[in-house]
Parts: sequence; structure tokens; C-alpha cells
Amino acid sequence: SVGVRNAGSDGSRSRWICQDCQEGLDCSVPINYNASVLPRFFQLTARLQSAGASPSATREVTTYGAGLTELPIVIPCPLPASCKGTDKASGLNICSEGHEGFVCNRCKRGFSRQTPQQ
Repeated sequence: SVGVRNAGSDGSRSRWICQDCQEGLDCSVPINYNASVLPRFFQLTARLQSAGASPSATREVTTYGAGLTELPIVIPCPLPASCKGTDKASGLNICSEGHEGFVCNRCKRGFSRQTPQQ
């Protein structure tokens, strides 16, 4: 199961409830602020303005870690080998070498896709 913030924004454990584990999540470890996403899946992120920084300074965060969603939003990758899961410390997605972007579906500069499914 996975703990879900039930109400409020203070993160109090007394306001958390348990739900069934979603496909794509590793629920063998606690899901507090950084969900552990399995390879072949991608967790939804958002770019937020960094506190106290210039308006153009942004940081990438998971929608769940930022408190924007009650549960981690996890989707299957259309190119499964391009998604390597999430970083344990930051909770952010890890794309395979040469991939980047939403669902790791874009080629980094200097890389190209040979077939539609690579």
C-alpha cells in the first residue's frame, strides 16, 4: 500500500491514509515525499520558480513531492527502455543515455533515433 496525504499541508502522519500500490511504483519502500518509480515508468514532474531567486530560475520537482497531487502520477513509458526509474535522493526521473524530456521520449543533442521504438 501507499500512504496518501488525506488533508492539510503540514505533512502530519495523522492525516495520511493507505491505498493500494499503483502500477509502476515500488511499494516495498515507504512513499513519503519521493516515490520510488520502477524502470519502464515515468513520474510526472513540474517546473516551479525557486524561492528567493530570479523569476527565470526554476527547479524541477515531482508533482507529488511538491504537494500538487495526492499520489505520485506514474505513467508507462512509450519507449520502455528509455525510462530507468527515479533517483533515490531527488525522486526525479532517470532517462537512459541519449534520452531526455517528458517520458524520456526526446533525443539529447548529439543523439538520434534509428527506429521509432528505440
